[in-house]
Amino acid sequence: MGIACELARGNTCDPGRIARLAVLMAALAATAALAPARADFGAPVTLSTGGGDAFQPQVAVDRVGNAVVVWPRFDGANYRIQSRARSAAGALGPIQNLSPAGQSAFDAQVAVDADGDAVAVWARTDGIIQARGRSAAGALGPIQNLSQADRDAFAPRVAVRGNGNGVVVWYRDDGANFRIQARTRIAAGALGGIQTLSQPGQDAFSPQVAVDANGNAVVVWFRSDGTNFRIQARTRSAAGVLGPIRTLSQPGQHAINPQVAIDANGNAVVVWSRSDGTRTRIQARTFSAGSVVGPIRTLSQAGQNAINPQVALRPNGNAVVVWSRFDGANDRIQARTFSGGGALGPIRNLSQPGQNAADPQVALRRNGDAAVVVWSRSDGTNDRVQARTLSTASVLSPIQNLSRPGQNANVPQVAVDIQGDALAVWARLDAAANSRIQAAAGP
Repeated sequence: MGIACELARGNTCDPGRIARLAVLMAALAATAALAPARADFGAPVTLSTGGGDAFQPQVAVDRVGNAVVVWPRFDGANYRIQSRARSAAGALGPIQNLSPAGQSAFDAQVAVDADGDAVAVWARTDGIIQARGRSAAGALGPIQNLSQADRDAFAPRVAVRGNGNGVVVWYRDDGANFRIQARTRIAAGALGGIQTLSQPGQDAFSPQVAVDANGNAVVVWFRSDGTNFRIQARTRSAAGVLGPIRTLSQPGQHAINPQVAIDANGNAVVVWSRSDGTRTRIQARTFSAGSVVGPIRTLSQAGQNAINPQVALRPNGNAVVVWSRFDGANDRIQARTFSGGGALGPIRNLSQPGQNAADPQVALRRNGDAAVVVWSRSDGTNDRVQARTLSTASVLSPIQNLSRPGQNANVPQVAVDIQGDALAVWARLDAAANSRIQAAAGP
């Protein structure tokens, strides 16, 4: 009654008026739920400078839409990690070099807390994982070595909670096998001790990490069981206590490319691709805050290969999973919802037929009302970055081309703020045949 009375402010708050307003509000809510979510992105802007290739961009946003983008770029001698901030209003900050000169650095990742403070991580070609903080005002902290220097380490990934405390993971040679390791970094920059998460005796690769609102983390990776690669997961509490290793995929066939998303309460959804003996299928499994593992759900159809799954999780525990699947002629981007209770929605084709589409990425509005999906697809001559939204009612918006024609654009990434505004980034060739980083905001 209080909401209806607010709408009736200045008028008599009688029961009949309240009832009519309540009906109107319900109708408006239903209309909003059924209407296609918008995917209206603005014109692209170029973030990196010319004269040297820049590629593999990553993006993260704070709660109000201020973004930090990172990428590696060739400086004439080495690849350096660079960053650039974009305000919610669209103002671009200066380009900043994050990694030191004299050694190439790759595989940059970035995470941003609720207030816009960022931490970037990367791997140097001398085998060391490094990190650097960046305040919301643009001040850079010191470069920190995260991994030990006596063995090579690769593929860092980082996740932070709202207060900026985070967890970084990577894989590292132990002298016999590659092992998954983790280390905490608090917002002020202090580092925790290194913890080795995977068991010895077999190689483990491709770590991914997600952190809940309380600082508890779920880390996933794939590891050989001596015959096939299996998907494994392990929890790490905010206090640093490690849970048992849980093997999520079945034996008998290779399972690779795990991804994980987590809700505020620590309930996670893990997705991966696994052979069914003939074709590669996308699978998913829930992993609760109490380490209860749900049943395996196969999301993609049989008969053709499906690869590169990505997942985003709504506040109610329902997930949106996207992937690329061959339709018999071309690769198409597909999506499917997956509830915390295990119910599967219909498979939706997001990209059009007739040309190959690849590299899907998905992000959710904080209230979970729509997923924003980006990918790259050939227009018959060049690869273009495209976007589409998927509402909770499974209504699809029209496809929008984000990158301009005339040159290849690929490896898109997307992040969404609390109001639902998205920023997509990608790498695109310029007229001089250098790869440049570009971005577009919407809706």
